[in-house]
Amino acid sequence: MAELLAYINGEYVPESRAVVSIYDRGYMFSDMVTESTRTFAMRPFRLPEHLVRLYRSLKATEIDPGMTAGEMERATLHMLERNAGMFGPGQDAWIVHNISRGVYSYRGGRHGGGPATVVIHCFPIDFASFARFYDEGLHAVTPSVRQVPPETLDPKIKHRSRMAGQLADLETARIDPDAVAVLMDRDGNLTENTGGNFFIVTDGVVRTPTDRAVLEGVSRATVIELCGSLGIPCREEVLQPYHALCADEAFLTSTPYSMLPVTRFNGRPVGDGRPGPVTGRLLAAWGEMVGVDIAGQALAAAGA
Repeated sequence: MAELLAYINGEYVPESRAVVSIYDRGYMFSDMVTESTRTFAMRPFRLPEHLVRLYRSLKATEIDPGMTAGEMERATLHMLERNAGMFGPGQDAWIVHNISRGVYSYRGGRHGGGPATVVIHCFPIDFASFARFYDEGLHAVTPSVRQVPPETLDPKIKHRSRMAGQLADLETARIDPDAVAVLMDRDGNLTENTGGNFFIVTDGVVRTPTDRAVLEGVSRATVIELCGSLGIPCREEVLQPYHALCADEAFLTSTPYSMLPVTRFNGRPVGDGRPGPVTGRLLAAWGEMVGVDIAGQALAAAGA
């Protein structure tokens, strides 16, 4: 049976045989940076911007991928092209880059070892896992697990060290299996979801936490750009749970779903408890930009 192909260190292999060493530093120490990009109508969305962020993460972590950003982009597009026949009508791809420092060497000292391990792969976006939330909205919960402070590990580095996020998601699921976590920092300020950025809307103003303790999301930047083109005021500022509880609307942004409304926060309705007009206006503008009805595609794929 045909399989998706993954790129591993210059080779394209079926995903069932896409393996790395048990001594890879990414596996042993989470010593790995990552990037996620999606397609719209099988065209990668802002791949150059994603690769800029990837190479900044590589620079910050002193990982040499052994290839230029241009070579990485060409390998990514070639990987997607070779897999295009595996995607049906209405499907889109989630593209993932994982780059570790390479295989650990017991004779090479703490930082010794071979060249970096570069993996690029893709798979169909699971629209069914989130489609209904375009209509219903999400329940956001602030768990007791706090955001890793930037003094420890700067969140602008997109890395695979995700244990804190996993624990936050587990705690959130015990409160509500369908809820998503929005982490606070040590001072009680809102930061981000474990896989995306958080926004609120108050009196027509879109507001999002500053980049001090959050990943500078490409989807986040897209919303800020769309606000500018639509004439919607947008501010980056310090936000607490109080601001979310008093907001008129809220939403999350992330690569697979672009935007999802948040209609409950810590068990209480946001605004009137329904997806808000500013959220809808931004999502519609995003869809016009990429030529895809974003919510409609997901709902159709999920059979809703």
